[in-house]
Amino acid sequence: MTLSLSSAPPGPLAPEPLASGPLALHKRRPPAGPAFVLPGFACFACADTGIVGNHDRAINEFLPDYDVLPTGEVCPGSDPAVICCCNAAYAREGRGGYRDSAGPRRIEALLGPRLVGCDLHQQAIATIHRNRRQIALAGVQATAEQARQMKASREAVAGLLPAMPRGGC
Repeated sequence: MTLSLSSAPPGPLAPEPLASGPLALHKRRPPAGPAFVLPGFACFACADTGIVGNHDRAINEFLPDYDVLPTGEVCPGSDPAVICCCNAAYAREGRGGYRDSAGPRRIEALLGPRLVGCDLHQQAIATIHRNRRQIALAGVQATAEQARQMKASREAVAGLLPAMPRGGC
């Protein structure tokens, strides 16, 4: 009896050969290694939403009582939104925007016109933008350094271990 290592003839249990065209979306793999890119928005203060978030308590540097109750308890969302000064806050195609030439927009409510949010001076918004951009850049630099160290450790280990034979036993 002879044992053959060649591929089995196509039969009912044999898989269909893959087409040589482009891969289906669920078959595509991301490129190897970490991506060293900054987030894809222009304004780090609002992340191109038009509203400055206080997830890192950056607004409290300029407005100490922002989202803080009179009891001293931090309660996110208790104060009106801080409207950014960047282009994302202004009206454009498909979006109403939160700001016009006079500042934050007013909307008509049952009790009369109301502001969409509050205003923070432009230097404060610029400071928040710079600080958040520096933090994002530091994260990218840390990821790049980890990748460099990982690659260096793999090369060091590869240099210590003997090469494995390619042929069969």
